[in-house]
Amino acid sequence: MKLNNKYLNLKKILEIYNERYARREELEDELDLSKDQVGRIITLLKKMNIFENFEKGNNKISENLYNKSIFNSKEFNIALLASLAYVEEDKSKEIIKYFFKDTIKNLTFAITNNYSRNFQENIIKLIDESKYNIFASIIKDNNNTSKTCCNVSFIESERRENIIPLEFFIFDDSWFICAYFVKNKKIDIIDTKNIESAIRVDYNFSDYINISDVDKCIKRYISEKNIMTEELVLLRLNPTTLSLLVEFDLISSYEIFENRNNDNEKLFLLNINRSSDELSKINIDNLISNIDTPEDLIENKRIVFYEEDTKSYIIKTKLSKSKLKFILNAFDNIQQIK
Repeated sequence: MKLNNKYLNLKKILEIYNERYARREELEDELDLSKDQVGRIITLLKKMNIFENFEKGNNKISENLYNKSIFNSKEFNIALLASLAYVEEDKSKEIIKYFFKDTIKNLTFAITNNYSRNFQENIIKLIDESKYNIFASIIKDNNNTSKTCCNVSFIESERRENIIPLEFFIFDDSWFICAYFVKNKKIDIIDTKNIESAIRVDYNFSDYINISDVDKCIKRYISEKNIMTEELVLLRLNPTTLSLLVEFDLISSYEIFENRNNDNEKLFLLNINRSSDELSKINIDNLISNIDTPEDLIENKRIVFYEEDTKSYIIKTKLSKSKLKFILNAFDNIQQIK
């Protein structure tokens, strides 16, 4: 049956590519579409960064588009991608990135940094409820074009400031307000522990504040606080666990080492501040096997696998105290070498 609906064509093509690589000619025959129709759809999917070149005349769904450990529903993934490509709005590409990329980064950032923008309703009663309610109502009002200003006094510095509260969040052992400071015209963070009192004031404020600037300010503040607690650490783990740490952005830059003499006792004696002959940086490219296994299997050759314990390596990386604590609690098979 000929599919005349553009959305159905997009969805069907994505379903085919989700299962296998396909050439344009196959799509023309399988979907009963013209060469021009297939060409327009392929061009659109490339424009949205949904497709990437696999080889000349062939494409595939971008392997880095979404994390398959989390976005594991093929049906919903395809429906969303087809819908956004069908609309062809200017922001569709950004929406795809937000949903499949930024969401994961934000989730990882929140979990590993003891950070959240959500206050559980029942727990609010256990904190300074009057302080929370005052700023929560002002921040809700400040989602509109006109902004409410308040004057706050600080405990430590004994000063007063006119601020425009914009957002609040939980971090570590306190909760904070992201606010626009009227006097110096900049967005900054306030620890609510330092606020002694607050009062609404009459102030005509109508300047535009970009919400992305608020997000950047919050993440910058948390990152700078964490950098202050970063330390160089050695972690002993296996390659599959290392892959998980990288996949979920739990570590970024790192060096991998192997134990040359296979003497496990010496691993616990390493001093991180000095170089050691027991450790040598390895080149991951050199670990790739040269055996042509696929061809051997095609020729029906018997390949014998020998039982071997999973190799463990040592990585050297920098981690904040909160992230290190999270990693050690989440992964039983990771060992910190002190």
